[in-house]
Amino acid sequence: FFFNDTATTEIYTEQIVGSVRCVQETGTWGSITADKIIVAIGGRPYIPDDSISKNARKYSISSDDVFSLKKPPGKTLVIGSGYIGMECAGFMHTLGFPTTVMSRSRPLRVHDQDCVNQVLDYMERILKVRFIKGNMPYAIEKNGEDGNYIVKWKDTLNQQDREEVFDTVLFAVGRVANTKYMNLDKVGVKLHPDSKKIIGGFKGEAEQTSVENIYAVGDVLEGCPELTPVAMKSARFLAHRFQFQKENKENTDIYKRYILDYKEIPSTIFTPLEYSYVGLTEELAKEKHGSENIEVYHSVFTPLEEQIIQRMDHNLNFMKRKSYAKVIVNKADKERVVGLHYVGPNAGEVMQGYAVALKMGITKEDLDRTVGIHPTVSEEFVSLHVSKSSGQSPEKTSC
Repeated sequence: FFFNDTATTEIYTEQIVGSVRCVQETGTWGSITADKIIVAIGGRPYIPDDSISKNARKYSISSDDVFSLKKPPGKTLVIGSGYIGMECAGFMHTLGFPTTVMSRSRPLRVHDQDCVNQVLDYMERILKVRFIKGNMPYAIEKNGEDGNYIVKWKDTLNQQDREEVFDTVLFAVGRVANTKYMNLDKVGVKLHPDSKKIIGGFKGEAEQTSVENIYAVGDVLEGCPELTPVAMKSARFLAHRFQFQKENKENTDIYKRYILDYKEIPSTIFTPLEYSYVGLTEELAKEKHGSENIEVYHSVFTPLEEQIIQRMDHNLNFMKRKSYAKVIVNKADKERVVGLHYVGPNAGEVMQGYAVALKMGITKEDLDRTVGIHPTVSEEFVSLHVSKSSGQSPEKTSC
């Protein structure tokens, strides 16, 4: 079932039976009745209103609009430096459109900062992506008949007003849940007061809302990682559990097998130098387990393909993408791995298998006892020996 801004959607329940009624401007569609209702409407990009950034909604686009532009974006300003903003800036700049990233806070601030520094170094130093940090625009104006825009902001370093002309302005400062038109409060579905996402976790299941036969999956669920594979997996698992409920198998092992664990979910940020991870960042690991219990094993190395192909920038400087592998362990628990991070080519492919291993409770010893596949970048994880506490440089000079 789908809806958009032209439709008003109401959900209400009649004891065990649930109904969804859709009313469009032209009249009533009718109702759909079901024993269980799943809300999986996701979210959409947020663009601030005039009180925050004048004309932002009038003159800017979002990541949803990038692939439907009628002309090349030209000189582009990306506002926001989360993973969506960084990915958009990366591929647009690599395609030849000079791109600037403007952000109020540190880029990728919730991710492991050692890895973020590697990504930023490559984008700034090698690709020459420009970053304006600690700033947000307060206004966007049309630049006469030229078809481009004047972006205005106040420099936080010296409080001076700045402005610059861009062909395209893209906001990537977050997403909002599509609950506005659902009227969920009429049936008692609780929403988070700030995010307006659906609150789950009732009856011990993440997808169960405050109403017995209404469930939520994906980005619309408060606390759920905003990742497509998470929404797909949780929806499939929920469908399996519905079937087991019909078969009175709720207390069986097979039922429990289809309860999704929302912890330790792997992901990849597809910046020009890709970054993949699973588990905790070093910062969160120290916060959770104590700094004295955390050890980090890491390596900075040049992938084989970068060693063979000599590339130069416009100033005839060699361009080599450095890769970074990082394993975070809990010394108080037999050096159990609590986080794996990798920056380099094919990052998603590298991390998928290690995500399974981390779920199974892998230790540093397990990694050390594993034979690597040579020559690959993934083998770096089974040969890490330099720890942060040793003070040695993680830079490798050979295979």
